[in-house]
Amino acid sequence: MSDQCKNLIYALLKKDPTKRMGAKDENEIKNHPWFSDVNWDKLLKKQIVPDFIPTVGNEIDVTNFDETFTKECNYSFI
Repeated sequence: MSDQCKNLIYALLKKDPTKRMGAKDENEIKNHPWFSDVNWDKLLKKQIVPDFIPTVGNEIDVTNFDETFTKECNYSFI
């Protein structure tokens, strides 16, 4: 991981929520060097085409997930 990435993760995971990045406003996060290449205006207008668009057969299609997760037991607590 790059130093910028580590810095962002540590800042987002600070135990004290008042000291956590983004506690004041979202611009703290948006202005972090890790996001320097992001065009926020285009992103918010949904004008950015993703690098990868998964093929999905239906709303319960899990073919894009690793079997490690799809083979887990699903426990429902009612």
